[in-house]
Amino acid sequence: MIRRGAELGTTEPVIMELLAGADTPARADALERLTNGLPVLGVDARLDFRQASAIYLAVRRQGRTVRSLVDCLIAAIALRHDVALLHKDADYDAIAACLPLRAHPV
Repeated sequence: MIRRGAELGTTEPVIMELLAGADTPARADALERLTNGLPVLGVDARLDFRQASAIYLAVRRQGRTVRSLVDCLIAAIALRHDVALLHKDADYDAIAACLPLRAHPV
């Protein structure tokens, strides 16, 4: 699992998904405060969108399906930064079965 004291971070697509899922303004405000305090691993448009496409195709070639291209983008960012990815989404398990993504379900 994740060691005590390990640094947590996020990326813009994760922030987008969290905010889009907020069902009340109060929850959206709480999520804004939470994510504003985290380091952000930024999207490198030149690299990450192409890598996300490659991830999607690599997983498909292995007979698995990734339901969200956004998840492929998040995985591309995690792979580029060589960081573990905490998740609650089966897409990341499918990606990790095909690529060296360090995915940890929570």
